[in-house]
Amino acid sequence: WTVPQQVDGCFLDEDEKRAVQKSWEFLNADWLKEQAAKEAALKTASDAFNASNANCPEYARNLVEASKASVSKSRKEKRQKRAEEAKNAPPAATALEACTRVLESKKLIKHFNPDRLKELFNPDRLKELFDTSSGEKSPKKSRTETVIENKKEVEIEEEKDEEEDEEEPYEMYAEEKFYEDQVEEEEEEEEDGYDFGL
Repeated sequence: WTVPQQVDGCFLDEDEKRAVQKSWEFLNADWLKEQAAKEAALKTASDAFNASNANCPEYARNLVEASKASVSKSRKEKRQKRAEEAKNAPPAATALEACTRVLESKKLIKHFNPDRLKELFNPDRLKELFDTSSGEKSPKKSRTETVIENKKEVEIEEEKDEEEDEEEPYEMYAEEKFYEDQVEEEEEEEEDGYDFGL
């Protein structure tokens, strides 16, 4: 497969790799010395143990090897058994159970207080928080409620305007009447086809 151009710049060539390794070794020289000393001490202890066990009878050495093999085998079996149990486990009945299972699988359960988790996932508390069936309405209105209320307000205002129009007929002043009559006459003249450029 090909490397995209954006990612290609992230890889180091051989010279850059050597330079990074040398700088890292220089910066961490003390730690590297400590690790080398630990490895040397471990090797000498292992050699001493093997030398002392060389005098042991053959059956004792075989017993040690068998016990090591059984320990590694039992660990593998335990891992497989846990994986099988997790796979075949029924789904969690509650949020608390689901949360606990996840924390146990990640080995984080020891960092959490179980009483606080129970309090957090208490069904009564959750119902209290999310219950909308009580007589009190939430202070937040849904979008549809606000749209409906706005429409009702507009309709009420229009009804009031219509009532006011019906109650008080519009009275024209004399000047307005004269102007309206003049406009009507001009419109009639235009309809007749006579336009004198006035």
